[in-house]
Amino acid sequence: MSAELVELQTAFVTDLAGRVGDFSLTDWEPKRAYVPKFDLKTRGLQVVVTPASRSKSDATRGVRGRRLEVYVGVLEKLDATSSDQISPPADLTQLDGLVEFVEALDRLFVPDTPSVSGPYRIGTAGKFRAVESALVPLYDLEWMETRRQFASVNKVTFEVF
Repeated sequence: MSAELVELQTAFVTDLAGRVGDFSLTDWEPKRAYVPKFDLKTRGLQVVVTPASRSKSDATRGVRGRRLEVYVGVLEKLDATSSDQISPPADLTQLDGLVEFVEALDRLFVPDTPSVSGPYRIGTAGKFRAVESALVPLYDLEWMETRRQFASVNKVTFEVF
């Protein structure tokens, strides 16, 4: 484990904590973790940041580039009345809200259009800049069916400056 991954993970959680009110769902607090699998017994939105990978390359002659990746997991216990379309009638309100939430998180990291304020940067002096985001809104369909638990994963890639 790289000290930079821990630094990124901590800066990411701190930044997200300051933005909770910017989203449609506001009853959550981001957390750091290494094993993000939870068997949720009660409702409650969980947003968990875990380290994914670290890579280095020769970006240009004499300059070494570094990339760090983290996973942003979003987990929530589904209401008893909420449907996952396995057992109709389908009330998709809760799932629609969760998918909208993870898409809004994804747009924060790498906006669909260039941002006036520039790219998403975190850490001391903007040391980490988000350059890529890959979202899997319905990560574990088995958990949704057997445990009635929503799970989404977003892999965010940062360049280190």
